[in-house]
Amino acid sequence: DLRILVADPQTRLLERLSTALGSAGFTVSTATNGMEAIGACLSRAPDVVLVERDMPVVDGLHVLQEMGRHPQLAGVPVMIMASDATDLVRLQAFQLGAMDFIPKPFTVLEVILRARRWARARQRDPERVVLRGTLGDLQLPSLLTMFEQERKTGQLSITRDHFASWIDFVEGKIVRARSSELEAGTHEVLMSVLDW
Repeated sequence: DLRILVADPQTRLLERLSTALGSAGFTVSTATNGMEAIGACLSRAPDVVLVERDMPVVDGLHVLQEMGRHPQLAGVPVMIMASDATDLVRLQAFQLGAMDFIPKPFTVLEVILRARRWARARQRDPERVVLRGTLGDLQLPSLLTMFEQERKTGQLSITRDHFASWIDFVEGKIVRARSSELEAGTHEVLMSVLDW
């Protein structure tokens, strides 16, 4: 049984998506604003979240960040949907940890296929997103060593002030590192993050 939370201020779209996802075998919860979405996730963690970027109260990006602060939600894949799908908007969503970005308008089938893929990946490998956190709470070199010893696969997302970095691991090896503050290769990004 795959659980999905769909959040969008347009009730007609919510109804259409709920019906289609329900027919496709999902258990669907809905929300019309960002606070409702966060509350629904906290009361029962879904397998995947589909959230509109522009929402009342708090927007979809805030929902994404807030989920990262709760250990039981940090690993839930989030798909952001938006009418405004410029490169900058998409980049911002991915930088904050979104797994997928769906430009509107979309076909319902496309949403179902993508949601099913992410929900199944989460059920198969709930540890996919290894950790999101602040560097004050953890010593990076010892963390990297631990990931290596435990042969972890996933992504480490680290924030400091207004900057964020993402380090991708496969079997404990660092395969990629990205940073919001610098356009550089994996090695340079790692060196700068180790200086934080």
